[in-house]
Order: sequence, then C-alpha cells, then structure tokens
Amino acid sequence: MLTLCIAVVLLVTTGAVAGPDHTVILQPSEIAGIIGETDEQVEPRVLVSFDLSSVPERASVYYAALRLHNGVLPWDVPYVPVSLGALTRAWNEESVDWDGPSGNESWENPGGDYDRERTAYRVLRADAASSPKFIVTGIAKDWVSGTQENYGLIAMLENVADLQEIVYLFNASALNPTLEIRYILPADDR
Repeated sequence: MLTLCIAVVLLVTTGAVAGPDHTVILQPSEIAGIIGETDEQVEPRVLVSFDLSSVPERASVYYAALRLHNGVLPWDVPYVPVSLGALTRAWNEESVDWDGPSGNESWENPGGDYDRERTAYRVLRADAASSPKFIVTGIAKDWVSGTQENYGLIAMLENVADLQEIVYLFNASALNPTLEIRYILPADDR
C-alpha cells in the first residue's frame, strides 16, 4: 500500500496529471475549390487549411474531426462518397489551381499532392441532418506537435465518373468545412 501512495505522489509532483479538456471549432483560414480533368472526367477538389495557433504547442490532442457541411447539400444525388487527404505542400488560396499550388509551381500529381497513407473516407448523404465527421486525429496531433507541416486537407469525390452531374456543386462554399479539435494540457500549463 505504501508503494502505491508514493507512485501517486510522484505523478502529481512531476506534472504528469492532465488539466481539463478543451475544445476548439475552427473555421478555414484558407479554402479553395479547383477543377480539372482526368480520364476525360471532370474532377473537383476542395483544399482547406486551418490556423491552429489557438491550440497550445504542449496540447495533447485526443480527438480531431472535419465536418464538411452543416445542413442540406445542394445536389439531388442521395449518396456522395468523399475521401480526404493531408496535403503535403503549401498552397496559395489566391493562385492555386489544378496544375499547381501557386502561379509558378506545379503539383507532382495534378489536382494536389497529398499523403496517400493519411486519408479518411465517408459517404455524405444529401438528406442527412448533419454530415458525418472525418476523423483526422492523427493528422491534427502531428500538426500541433510539429511532427508534420500543416498544409491543410484536400477533399475529393470518389467514383467521380458516376457523379458528373454534381461536380460543379462540389465546391468550397457548398461544403462549408469546420475542424473540431479536443485536447488536454499538462497540469503545469493550467
């Protein structure tokens, strides 16, 4: 019994006990819609980035989710499969396009360079009261800790050949993304 009490005291005195939970809901700091053509199909992408300066560097992120819309979507297709990836290059909202992240640079992969290992997938339903959340906890943890650069996220239609009637409606203003991050701070940061 004495050993257990000593261990608890050591945890408290070393600052290992976490403080209260915090939640931030972030609006995009940059957002852009781009459209290109692959395999003779029109293909839209939405790029979005978030300023994470409101999340302290020492925060321990335990949950992060991107919501792509609130309310009714502007298309008649009942199900829209969407994939999301972490961008791997900086881009400029004013000059990004299908060919490159800025006016004088090119993407390695037309439409945007993203980490194909770090993706999320969801189906958006046109009749849903709210959209499903894309869980991006690992990506947000890496951004906050500085392990990965925060270049933002890219949203892409899956099965675009079957969804040609909505490609021009899959855009930044229709999707209206928000990023929710939940975190705790070390006890000595309270």
